[in-house]
Amino acid sequence: MTAFSPFGDLLRNARQNRGISRSALASMVGFDPSHLYRIETGGRRPSRDAVLALADVLAVPEGELQQWLIAAGYAPLPLLGAVRQAVRMRGGPSRATPPESQGSPWGGGTLADRLESFGLTALASQRLWDALARVDLARQQEVAGWIRAALAHAIEVLESPVATAVIPIAGRRERLLAPHVVQRLLLSVIAEAAELGVTELVLVLAPGSREMLFDPIEQAFKAALAPRLRLEWVEQVEPVGLGDAVLCAAPRVGERPFVVLLPDDLLEKRAARPGLSDCWRMRDIFGRLNGAHLIAVKPLPRRRLAEGGVAVLGAEEVERRVAPVLRLAEKPEADHPILAEAGLAGIVGRYFLQPEVFAALEQVKRGGKPPVELTDALEQLRSQGARLYAYTVEGERRDLGGAVERLGEIVAISRRELRSAPRRAEAPVVALGRPPRGGVRGS
Repeated sequence: MTAFSPFGDLLRNARQNRGISRSALASMVGFDPSHLYRIETGGRRPSRDAVLALADVLAVPEGELQQWLIAAGYAPLPLLGAVRQAVRMRGGPSRATPPESQGSPWGGGTLADRLESFGLTALASQRLWDALARVDLARQQEVAGWIRAALAHAIEVLESPVATAVIPIAGRRERLLAPHVVQRLLLSVIAEAAELGVTELVLVLAPGSREMLFDPIEQAFKAALAPRLRLEWVEQVEPVGLGDAVLCAAPRVGERPFVVLLPDDLLEKRAARPGLSDCWRMRDIFGRLNGAHLIAVKPLPRRRLAEGGVAVLGAEEVERRVAPVLRLAEKPEADHPILAEAGLAGIVGRYFLQPEVFAALEQVKRGGKPPVELTDALEQLRSQGARLYAYTVEGERRDLGGAVERLGEIVAISRRELRSAPRRAEAPVVALGRPPRGGVRGS
């Protein structure tokens, strides 16, 4: 049995499943029947063009086409197509070079030059093809999966409108949670950030929590293979509001759009509607809003609206599930006028923000007493003419931090009541193993 029999098996099964004879297929693609017979039985390696022609006639799906190319000893179509195009264009100008890319390592010259800047040299590509031809089909498929995943991630990174995620984990809520719980929440939200194409994570930590939270994750990142996330941290000395935590990250973020992800505010994908997450959809929408801010919201019962940020949404959506924000308030009291308005929703811990929010946070911090709330800064920007939109999430929301905060308040109230209650007379203590005075009564 020759090295190319896996492709012959795929070809024969596809042909038979469609009820096409070998001679009929040979006629459809312009092959001699004996030539097609040798391909099916592994006696001849098909050319790449022959693989594509046979797959086209047999209507092979895109996912299976990659498997066909690998089984025949060729690289997956996207990567190989890029390399072949680079070879054809070598020495000539690249019409695809955007003017703004001039001066970058891959901005000028040919497409081949740009591909080589990523390590896709002719020698490296040939070594890859040769290595693929020497391993079995399962290994080829595994390597092809790596290549596809790396390419997909690179595209996500380049297309993402945000490169930095700020993850606050220094608030009162997180300080009430056990360390191992915080670690699990943190890992979950880091995975969410990676899905967005984020490359830099800024953790906002409480004093003394670096060794417990930052260091283990940083070590894991250093041990992992590419693609990598760059991990940084800042310290929030006192838990004086989400806005203050975000402001602590300002020097790391700089003048770039960014996303804020609250790890104790969990969003789950709906089982009945699998696919991209709400946060990924927000990222996609944020990229189309041209400089606006975008926050996540979820309808809540009126009795729970006072537990966090509240948004009043416009009646007309600018696109599906996206509406302008008409007003914001943080933890409104029962008599707050915002609670009388229609279109209310609770704010969820996912914020896609422009860097102008830092100046607004500075004003909020200078203008009043703690806490410094992100909601107040966004309301200030909105009132000054900034465009602010809300995306209504579809997935289930679990506000773990809110539940913990409510529990903490209950515990604090109980402790105050216990301290203020009059002390009752204590009952006499009877030592174990010793009879009380007067002896033990007999039965």
